[in-house]
This record gives sequence, structure tokens and C-alpha cells, in this order.
Amino acid sequence: MKATKNIEKTDEPAIYSVSDIDEEMNNAIETAKKTINDFDIALKNKKNKE
Repeated sequence: MKATKNIEKTDEPAIYSVSDIDEEMNNAIETAKKTINDFDIALKNKKNKE
């Protein structure tokens, strides 16, 4: 099974695309894509310290 960074949320709709006119959401998605690896590293480091 391939590892994925997708998070399933209970009772929440999946976001497959965002309208081009929603600039704030598009910027948030781009920032998230750029920083997800740093977030994963920080989360793993926190778990290792506990």
C-alpha cells in the first residue's frame, strides 16, 4: 500500500478542487503543499521526545 498524506475526516466533504476565484484558499493549499514535509518531521520529533 502506498503511503499517503491524505487525511480522512469523518462527516466532512472531501476537497478535490477549489475555484480559481478563491485566492485565499488556493494560497493556503499551496503553502500546505510546500510545508507538509517540515510538519511531518516536526510531528515525528515531538513523538520521539514523549
